[in-house]
Amino acid sequence: MLLSIRVLPSSRRRPRGAEGLEPWYSTERRRACQIPDSRAAPRLYLARQSRYHPRAGDPMDFLSLLAVAREIREALLGRRVAGAAAGAATFALRFAGGPSLLLDLTPGRPVLALTARADGSSREPLARAGAKALRGRALTDLAALEWARRLRLTFDAGAITLEISLLPRRPGALLADPARPVFSIPPDFQPEAPSAPKPPATPAELARLLDRFLASGEPLYRALRAALPPLGTALAREIASRATSPDPAVLFALLQDLLAKGGGPFAPRLLLEGEAVTGVSAIPLTAHPAGAQRPVGSMSQALLAWRDARRAAPPGEEGASLRRLLARAAARLERRVRALQEDLTRAAEADRWQRMGELLLANQRAIRRGASTVTLPDYAAGPEASLTIPLEPRLPIRANAEAYFKRAAKARRGLPLLRARLLETEGSLKRLAEAEARLRSGPLPPKEAEALRRDFAPRGRAGRLPPAPRRGVEGPAPRHFLSSEGRAILVGKSSQGNETLTFRLARAHDLWLHAQAVGGSHVLVRTEKAHREVPSRTLREAAVLAAYYSKARGQTKVSVDYTEARHVRKPKGGKVGEALITREKTIVVRPDPALVKALAERARAAEP
Repeated sequence: MLLSIRVLPSSRRRPRGAEGLEPWYSTERRRACQIPDSRAAPRLYLARQSRYHPRAGDPMDFLSLLAVAREIREALLGRRVAGAAAGAATFALRFAGGPSLLLDLTPGRPVLALTARADGSSREPLARAGAKALRGRALTDLAALEWARRLRLTFDAGAITLEISLLPRRPGALLADPARPVFSIPPDFQPEAPSAPKPPATPAELARLLDRFLASGEPLYRALRAALPPLGTALAREIASRATSPDPAVLFALLQDLLAKGGGPFAPRLLLEGEAVTGVSAIPLTAHPAGAQRPVGSMSQALLAWRDARRAAPPGEEGASLRRLLARAAARLERRVRALQEDLTRAAEADRWQRMGELLLANQRAIRRGASTVTLPDYAAGPEASLTIPLEPRLPIRANAEAYFKRAAKARRGLPLLRARLLETEGSLKRLAEAEARLRSGPLPPKEAEALRRDFAPRGRAGRLPPAPRRGVEGPAPRHFLSSEGRAILVGKSSQGNETLTFRLARAHDLWLHAQAVGGSHVLVRTEKAHREVPSRTLREAAVLAAYYSKARGQTKVSVDYTEARHVRKPKGGKVGEALITREKTIVVRPDPALVKALAERARAAEP
């Protein structure tokens, strides 16, 4: 499937920050593609990686990454980019007088390698954007963060960088200059937080990582693979095969032996089952039969052969992999539906909590201070009805009543958002069920299969908002408000904050507002796929925010323009925060400080 690429300045949603992968190893170690001294390593690796179990064919273990990084450095350092090409989940750079650099970001099997001929077309939007940004620039540095399976390519001594993540679960790339991102693959890719994950530094630390996997009865190599994902399957099997016992000291010594091989020399090879290529290795393996290891001339050659074998795999094998991914996604979405339904059930108790507060206030003189429960007559429900109310003994009765009122109000505010999330999740489940049904009847077209892999790959905590932009390049995080109908409204805090909000955080169908003909904040109303129409009340409330956070705040009437975010663009040569809009409409409102305060309090009350 061809990736949907959004190139600035027309981009709406951008990953945060171009700084990315700091801190890096020392210059000397980077140039030699050496790993750090594991004895000095303060901690291990990204915790989220430990939940990923790589497939047996995952080729980008930490040694493979170091080997291909060395090849890239030796072949391309100092050469200038001559062009770019893009294809289905691929991006390639052509270098003058040298090989091309291929980046395949197919979920589950990412590959980075040198190749004689770049895949894809130079006419794709991604290729045009890459060529425009990089043509004529020289590759001046390459830094490998092998234990995180990440690289940074630096062009023209920092004028522009390409950050690459080869995590199988969520591969991606970000091309950025010091001021802003140029593009990302996929469009919503966000590099992990800056960190330098390291291997375990002591046998005790390794033991702690392995304990929970060994305790569940996992074979040793699977426990190693799960606890230390950068090993991959082949290296995990190598340690398990050479271990004379599961003693952490023995395993740690074998791990140190592998880490020491990170400086080379490398001896790349294909791992075979019969004539089929099932994996690659940067070093000879004792755990794999010698006759089933085929030496090749370079790590890139091995990775490309493995990639070709995976692409030519029987449809049934790829279909089984996709079915497993969809089954996990279905289980995840079903859990989310159950959780949302439980939240809705609790929110439906709003009237009951309101009634409890009212009864406590009406009968507070008759209730003994320090009681943990009280049963009161509820004449509104019937002449003989009563209601038992739990109490916080340490609080006065009035404070207990106020707590019930607040709980009821918060539940009522959250209902629209919960219903919208439930509708969206149920829609995703329906789409997933339809895909599973089509998959049972036969292989899916490659573009559809890749779209499903990308859309339903695990992405961390569901429903999490994009991380707040960093100050400096991306400006301060926007102000958050919640409309009376449960819609999120974001308001920029400065020129740079407006720039970030409009050209990096906004989605195409979000509603964008700004006070007409005066300086002020950009305002964004978040929309969901199932609810793209913004209700009139929410529109008016967002317009009041745009008027209030403008230079027209003191006027009695302010005209506010609004349009979909996709119709907002940055003028050529414009200053930070400037925007041009089309297809706009206008609404006239009065800046209302009381309403602004109420919408802010709604947002604070809805926070978990």
